[in-house]
Amino acid sequence: MRGTARALRPWLRFTALLAVVAVAAAFFLDGFDISGLVERIADADGALVAVAVVVYAVSWIPRGTRYRNILGRMGYGCRATAMTGAVFVSQTANLVFPARAGDGARAYVVKKRNGVPYSEGVASLAAERVLDLVAVVALGCAGAVWTFTVFGFEPAKGSGALVAAGGVGGVTVAAVGAVYLLKQGSGVVPTGGEGVLGKVADGVADFLGSLGSVFDDRDGIARLAGASLVIWFLDVSTAVVLFYAVGAEFSSVGGVVALSLLAVSVGNLAKVVPATPGGVGLYEAGFSSVVVGATSIGWEVAVAVAVLDHAVKNGVTVVGGIGSALALNVSLTRPADADVDVNQA
Repeated sequence: MRGTARALRPWLRFTALLAVVAVAAAFFLDGFDISGLVERIADADGALVAVAVVVYAVSWIPRGTRYRNILGRMGYGCRATAMTGAVFVSQTANLVFPARAGDGARAYVVKKRNGVPYSEGVASLAAERVLDLVAVVALGCAGAVWTFTVFGFEPAKGSGALVAAGGVGGVTVAAVGAVYLLKQGSGVVPTGGEGVLGKVADGVADFLGSLGSVFDDRDGIARLAGASLVIWFLDVSTAVVLFYAVGAEFSSVGGVVALSLLAVSVGNLAKVVPATPGGVGLYEAGFSSVVVGATSIGWEVAVAVAVLDHAVKNGVTVVGGIGSALALNVSLTRPADADVDVNQA
C-alpha cells in the first residue's frame, strides 16, 4: 500500500500543479476572445515557428558551455555536453516542481558525475542565476530605451509589469554588488565552530568561497557575461521570429527587435518569483502588457505571441530534459533520488 502511495505521489503533485496553472490561465484569459486567440495561434506560420524552435534550441549550446565554465572556475573539469544535459534536466524539473525545487537535480548530477559538493553545486546555480538576471536586466534596459524611442511607450498601460521588473532589477543589482564584495570568499564568515551552528557557518563559507571564485577576475566575468548576453539574445530572437509568425506588422525590423528585448526581459523578470510552475501566466502577463502598452497591437495578438513564445521555449526544454534524463539516468519526478554513475561522464 505504501509503495502504491509513493508511486502516486509525484502524479498527484503534478495534477495539483496543473490545476494551479489552469486557474491562473483562467484568470489571465478572462475577458479575452478565446476562440480568436486559439485561431491566431493555430494560423501561425508553421515554417517560422520551426525556425523559432531551432533558434531557441541553439541557445542551449552556449548555456551548457557557460555552466561548464562556471564549474571550471571552481576547479572542476566537466564536459559541455554533459553540463548541457544537467541544465536541461533541472530546467525541465522546474516546470513540474514549485519554487525551483528541480535545481536539486542538477546539484545531484554534478555531485555524482563530477564530485562537486552540494555547497559548490548550489553556488554554481546561484552564479548562473546572477549572470542570467544581469543579462536580462541589461537587455531589458536597452530594449526600454529603444522602445521608448521607436514607439513612444506609454508606461501607464504596462505599469504593473514594469514596476515588478524594476523591483527585480534593483534586487539583481544589489545581489551583484554583494557578490563582488564577498568574492574573497570564506574569510567573510567565521568557520571552525562546533555543533550545528559551526556546520552551518562552514557551509555558508564554502558557498561564498565557491561563488566568489566564479567572479574573482574581470576577464572571467567578461567572458561569462558575454556568453549570457548571447544566450538571452537568442531567447529574444525566438520572440522576434514568432511576432512575424503570427502576422504582427511592424514598420521596421528594429521596432520588433526593440519590443522583443523589452517584452522578453519583463516577462522573465516577472516570473523570477516562482508562484506558478515554469512561471506560466506570469511570463505571458508581463510580456503582453509591454506589447500592448508600447504599440497599437491588441491584446489578442500580444497574448498569442506570449503564449506561443513560452510554449516553444518550454517545449524545447521538456524534449531536451526528457532526453537528458534518459541519458543521465535521472528521474524527473524524483530528481533527488536518481542514481547516476560517476564514471559515466
